[in-house]
Order: sequence, then C-alpha cells, then structure tokens
Amino acid sequence: MTYEVWEMRTGNLVASFAAEEDALTLVRDAVTAHGDVYGRHLALVREDEHGQSTTVAAGEQLLARVRVPA
Repeated sequence: MTYEVWEMRTGNLVASFAAEEDALTLVRDAVTAHGDVYGRHLALVREDEHGQSTTVAAGEQLLARVRVPA
C-alpha cells in the first residue's frame, strides 16, 4: 500500500510514501511553510496492492488531520 499526496489544481503527484504518517508529515510541513491556502489544494490518496486508489482526505478535511492542537 502507498500513500500519495496530490496537488489537485494541477493534478501533479507531490510525493509517495509507504506510511500514511509520513505523507501527513509532508502535508503538515508544507502547510507550515506555505499556509492553509496551499494545503486546501492537496489530497491524500491511498493506493492498494491492486492499484485501486481511494481518497483518504482532501482540502479542509486534510488540513484538519494535520493541524497540531494548541
């Protein structure tokens, strides 16, 4: 299984990881560096061993998953 981070406006693959937490760390770091506006255009997709893709979270839902509580 792989976890992919996609930029939804361009349809470009940003990165691919074996672990979901690694993908979420990339998103968290990108949002820290570039702000929520950038994060709203990202999607986390899981691809199984058969090549079937499922969106795990995108946009605001993805931002909610990576926000660190104050």
